[in-house]
Amino acid sequence: MNNPPSIKQKHFVILSFGTLGDIYPFINIALALQDKGHRVTFLCPSVHERYAKDAKIVCYGLGTDEQYLSVINNPDLWHSRKGVPLVLQSIGYAVEPFLETIRKLPKDHEYIVLAHPLTLPATAVARSIGIAMKIVGIYLAPSNLRSVHEPMTIGPLRVPPWIPKNIQRWIWKNIDTRIIDPAALPGLNEAREVYGLLPIERFTEHMYSIPDLSLTLFPYWFAKQQPDWPYPMFSGDFQLYDPTPNQTFSAELNSFLAMGDAPIVFTPGTGNRHAARYFRVAMEVCHRLQKRAIFLTSFHDQVPQALPDTILWQKYLSFRKLLPRVAALVHHGGIGTVAEALYAGVPQLIVPLAHDQFDNAARVQALGAGSVLIASRLRCNSLFDKLEALLSSNEIKKQCKLITEKFVQGGNIAALCKAVESI
Repeated sequence: MNNPPSIKQKHFVILSFGTLGDIYPFINIALALQDKGHRVTFLCPSVHERYAKDAKIVCYGLGTDEQYLSVINNPDLWHSRKGVPLVLQSIGYAVEPFLETIRKLPKDHEYIVLAHPLTLPATAVARSIGIAMKIVGIYLAPSNLRSVHEPMTIGPLRVPPWIPKNIQRWIWKNIDTRIIDPAALPGLNEAREVYGLLPIERFTEHMYSIPDLSLTLFPYWFAKQQPDWPYPMFSGDFQLYDPTPNQTFSAELNSFLAMGDAPIVFTPGTGNRHAARYFRVAMEVCHRLQKRAIFLTSFHDQVPQALPDTILWQKYLSFRKLLPRVAALVHHGGIGTVAEALYAGVPQLIVPLAHDQFDNAARVQALGAGSVLIASRLRCNSLFDKLEALLSSNEIKKQCKLITEKFVQGGNIAALCKAVESI
């Protein structure tokens, strides 16, 4: 009698990329899969490795801290036109570390790789050279997915919806030819050549064609699934992860919060090292508005040295604990910060600089949960006018409360896990 074939153990490999706001949702998914008894291996930029390990997840760092910091320290990262090519140039770095790590893992497991879209080409190389795996593309923000069925956002430019679809396709093709492919393909094709693989001619087409399943980490009410998105597609939900759920505020912070009206929080994002002017303008506007504020950044050197008693600098705080106690959040528009503010029901003023931030900002404004001030137009007068209007808007406050009711408890993580398990 023939023995039945053995069932391989499912082994989820999570391949993440970006700043902390990009990493946290992947950590949340990893923990959920572990709770269901699955084996999980986490890969992320080496500089973020400790966050996964602190969460008791097996983790390997990709690349070096120096490679990550060389990008973070480059002011072009937050330029509306130069930022995307700068990030794309680093895509080839993920190929060899990913292959090196997955070759170390047990050979008799069934691998399901959950990958940030910019790491998908690394998974394609692995599969092309014979490493068996199923691949799930994880899209954190709507602008990661192109469509001609809703208004296009190209940097700060919002293309009107009445523009014919063939013209929109022509625009995307030109963006690929002039910006995306020249930045992404040289490093990627150099990495592919090492393994005898043919060069890729169109980066975006290649990226969208790789996954066996695509999955969004934002809800339908934030962005509806479009017919020209990759198929098959699972519509997920925001994955909110708090690395410090038991954080207690310092005596200094508690005293500050108790001293007066709810403050305005200003943050340019966890990876922004070039926000000195942002904080100078914010300090002047808070003085004119006679409002208290918290300046939130890990990089203290970009905060004005002589802060008044009405402004407090903090290196890091749990949004989950802080946001219910503030009047408004002024931020860059990263999808993680957007989601936390929507969850807390806090009015947002988004000052987008680059990447997905412009599209995220437009969607928050369309929901009625906040307003937008393009970073290139950030001045004392413009910030003053925007903040004054935001703080006095009862309609925005009302809409923010309504949006909090849309959130599904736990980010609908059970359905998400089921989707990737069934692949």
